[in-house]
Amino acid sequence: MKVYSERTENVTYINIWDITLNKSGKPMPEIFIQDMLHYNEKGYDLWYSVLKNYIP
Repeated sequence: MKVYSERTENVTYINIWDITLNKSGKPMPEIFIQDMLHYNEKGYDLWYSVLKNYIP
């Protein structure tokens, strides 16, 4: 997606993955619900901290 956005006008790549990783480069378990697939409120708050800069 990043490469696509670099080659496509009016498309912006927003990296929301890196902020969900711990110092070891693994997903932070505390941002997921029990299934370890879907985010909990803390996880979505992380997304929001990045996305708010791109959405008017």
